[in-house]
Amino acid sequence: MKYMLGIDIGSQSLRVFLFDEKLEAVSHRSTAQYIEVERPLWATQNANLWWPAICGSIRSILGETGVDPKDILSVGCCAHMHGAVPLDKQGELLDENIQLYCDKRTYELVGRLYQDGTAEELYETAGNIPATSWFGLKIRWIRENQPKLYDAIHKVLTPKDYINFKLTGMACIDPTEASGSLLLDVATGQWSDLLIRKIGIDREKLPAIVPATAVVGEVSRQAAAETGLYPGTKVAAGSGDMPTSMYISGIHRKNVIVDLSATTGVIACHSRHPILDRRLLNIHSPVSGWIVYRSLDGSGADYRWLRDTLAAREVYEAEKARADPYDYLSSLAEKTPAGANGLLFLPHFLGERTMGSMHSRGAFIGLHLGTELPIMTRALLEGVAFDLKRTIDVLEADNVRAEVVHHVSGAAKSPVWSQIKADIYQKPVYTLQGNEDSVLGAALLGGVAVGLFSSPAEAVDAAFSIKDIFEPNPCNKQLYEDLYHAFCQAHDALQPVYERLSIHY
Repeated sequence: MKYMLGIDIGSQSLRVFLFDEKLEAVSHRSTAQYIEVERPLWATQNANLWWPAICGSIRSILGETGVDPKDILSVGCCAHMHGAVPLDKQGELLDENIQLYCDKRTYELVGRLYQDGTAEELYETAGNIPATSWFGLKIRWIRENQPKLYDAIHKVLTPKDYINFKLTGMACIDPTEASGSLLLDVATGQWSDLLIRKIGIDREKLPAIVPATAVVGEVSRQAAAETGLYPGTKVAAGSGDMPTSMYISGIHRKNVIVDLSATTGVIACHSRHPILDRRLLNIHSPVSGWIVYRSLDGSGADYRWLRDTLAAREVYEAEKARADPYDYLSSLAEKTPAGANGLLFLPHFLGERTMGSMHSRGAFIGLHLGTELPIMTRALLEGVAFDLKRTIDVLEADNVRAEVVHHVSGAAKSPVWSQIKADIYQKPVYTLQGNEDSVLGAALLGGVAVGLFSSPAEAVDAAFSIKDIFEPNPCNKQLYEDLYHAFCQAHDALQPVYERLSIHY
């Protein structure tokens, strides 16, 4: 039996899975990860925790299974996107506190790009508007605010590419991450001298761009000694976690949109070319074409906040019964009427990238003395769905045909949330078997790189299987339409309030 290893660095967990040729998960390990919020608008993660967690997980898996490391044919990695990992000439990490995709400290730089007209110059070349999430702007922030560190940089990598570097010693980046930099020419697929000059960084600090299914190198002797992998094991370039999840979720299928709701919520479709709509973002697909999307920098992160902040008793009861606290909270939401008794939730705890302000915040609207946790839980699940529906409306206005929704990642484990989304979207929602999503996708890209599959499409077809179908409940259609309009009104009305609050906080 031959095997593929998949690695996924998430904002809440780091996962390592070993899959066999039948795509069965033979063994896996998960290590908790945390978002550090040192000050408002900042969101970082400690990069020094990733490699020890990966090494320990791989060694533990090998010890448990007894798999011969020589039988692991490939390693594929994905990770949260856009983080700027600075390395010196010796390949040492210069700063462990990595800006995450949801870190918005570059907002002043983004503002300057709009004020001086540069944003419009960049748009057609980059295929994206300037946003605080982009990799290139994070590098520029380092240049402006940490000049000594910037001068010491030899290469800047993304989190996934940093792990590939630790495994192989090769510094490179794939098109999904390169297209999320504001430095890539979408027409040529190469770094743009124009964009690099306008953003104001040094080209030599950027890595080479290679296809996601390319072998970037082999596990080095040092990495083999630390991980237990066999030296010479092939390592694929891989792709960012979101496009990897989209790939494994069947986004390339006809008339499909994907709802990926993990820490962040994403609605996306596949397109042959970027869709130039300033409310949307464009990321290169791991295989071909483009993933057109909008992100909600909340979703699972907001749900975790509710669990940790408001549901201590319920979490205790669930753990005492050896149940998943989220399953327990979902059961509370299921017993609550649709519409949450008129309670609205705005899920923008981490601000907005598009269709709102980086200063947007979360809010419950309609609280009264009788409001209890089950109603707040239901309102949170509905509020996330309302916000994601805004993206579906934009895609359809841009002539994207969306007949079904593939619901994947953490939220898809909740039948209650899937049904809520079917009712609010007014579309059938499919959940998929396995739901390992990004980590399986990472492993499959590794398998494609070494020839275990003849094509990326064959790999996905081998893994793709529908689990459940949730049809819209016609009884809830009018209610949710009314509440959706109220949600959009509340969102727009609160924008000036958030801007005023941001002056002081």
